[in-house]
Amino acid sequence: ASLRDTSYEDMDVLLGQTYYYRITAVDSAGNESGFSEEVSATLSANRSPEVPTLLSPIGDYSTNDSSPTLSWYVPSDADGDKLHFNVEIDDDGNFGIGTGYTFESKTNTSGFSPTPPVTEGTESASYTLQDTLSDGDWYWKVSAWDGQVYGKASSSRKFTVDTVSPYTDG
Repeated sequence: ASLRDTSYEDMDVLLGQTYYYRITAVDSAGNESGFSEEVSATLSANRSPEVPTLLSPIGDYSTNDSSPTLSWYVPSDADGDKLHFNVEIDDDGNFGIGTGYTFESKTNTSGFSPTPPVTEGTESASYTLQDTLSDGDWYWKVSAWDGQVYGKASSSRKFTVDTVSPYTDG
């Protein structure tokens, strides 16, 4: 006996509906088997989380803290999924050629508060750098991950780290 059609694609299904299937086999002589055990499938679609809104530091902020805390509003997720975050920090505003860092709470929750995953649409979340940044201009942005897909990243903001004390004569 040879197998010809070993799959079936049901093109007449609705999102969120559960469908139940059983199959039979027919050999070349026309003999048909009994039905298989029933299996079920539900078509679902995941929607990506909304864009986080950055809170602090505000744009063009200067600090002498080389391990600043970055905070943002936790976005909503149309599916109600709990969220993880991806924080990007770079000395290049295009996030490409400069010295860059990426912190993903799905792989390491250190520095994140509250500890992800967090309930979508709640107040705010933050990340405190675990290492120090060198003096200079830095840019940051955040995106949310719902366990399946990242949403779009926030707009970026610039802050400046300046740990050099001012010179006084005298």
